[in-house]
Amino acid sequence: MVPQRPSALLERPLADVETGPDGSVPLALRPFQILTLRLRRSRS
Repeated sequence: MVPQRPSALLERPLADVETGPDGSVPLALRPFQILTLRLRRSRS
């Protein structure tokens, strides 16, 4: 098993969350998803 880096959760925060039929995340998680996308963009 590959040891996970501390940033693994930041890179894939919604990996284990069920998405809706259109692929959207639950409304409650959207602010976190947007924040994560901003962090990912600023990092690269």
